[in-house]
Amino acid sequence: MHDADRYIWFGSNAILFVFTWFFIPETRDRTLEEIHEMFEANVPARKFKSYVCSNTRAMAEAARKERDVDAVHMEDINVRVSGDKAT
Repeated sequence: MHDADRYIWFGSNAILFVFTWFFIPETRDRTLEEIHEMFEANVPARKFKSYVCSNTRAMAEAARKERDVDAVHMEDINVRVSGDKAT
């Protein structure tokens, strides 16, 4: 391989690295629906990682409300089963 070939490969790899860094978004740990929402909202590629989707925010608020509700476990309920008295 000649020195000129190495410069061509280095130059093309440098250009592709810069393109990938700025224009290819991070989609790890995202659902297809979240990615679709981010593309519809025209979120820049560099902000994909920190963007909070509206569905995610709604689910987090619903979970927070659910935690505030007093839950009753089945083990704590005294019921009669087949005529037996619960103790």
